[in-house]
Amino acid sequence: MKGHRWIRLPAFALFLVWACGCASFRVGALETVSSWPQDQSEKTSSVSVVVSGGILRDGRERRLRSKILKAWVEPVVQTYRSSGLFSQVKAGLHESDFRAEVKIIDQKEIDTISTLLTGLTYYLFPSYSTDKFSTRTTIKNREGLILEKIEKTETIKSWHHVFCIVAMPSRFPDSVVKEALRDLTRVTIVDAHAHGVW
Repeated sequence: MKGHRWIRLPAFALFLVWACGCASFRVGALETVSSWPQDQSEKTSSVSVVVSGGILRDGRERRLRSKILKAWVEPVVQTYRSSGLFSQVKAGLHESDFRAEVKIIDQKEIDTISTLLTGLTYYLFPSYSTDKFSTRTTIKNREGLILEKIEKTETIKSWHHVFCIVAMPSRFPDSVVKEALRDLTRVTIVDAHAHGVW
């Protein structure tokens, strides 16, 4: 039994490094929103939010796993619900006054050699990756007429190293991505509102 314990301890340590040896930071110049939710006394319009996405790597767009897309949909839809502008927010294709078609693209940049060395050295050799997130939002009215197209971007850098454990959990990659998607959506909603779209 003691022998098994000594095997389990290094295995657990390796798992901890793999799971927590990454910290992400936003480095983009996305504008900030000073007033949220938006000031709208009467909320009479409904909106349906249709989210799609893809990963762009080596110049080719790759399909998303459904689990990742689901994780991206949640912060986008919730931001519409918290905006204070709509009487009802529906996720997916539904009958509504407005439809926001949001395409999220994650443009990944990875140094393959550094990433390989990080893995081979159990995260003692550092590496980093860059994710440039773009939200391309097409807003349509009930009849399907395009009212506005808005694109916003934000960049996230992720460091992979054993010492990144100390930055957890506030810099956990998934949390930073969701935070960025919320802010990208918030700025898009504010821009459309300022342009008189809704």
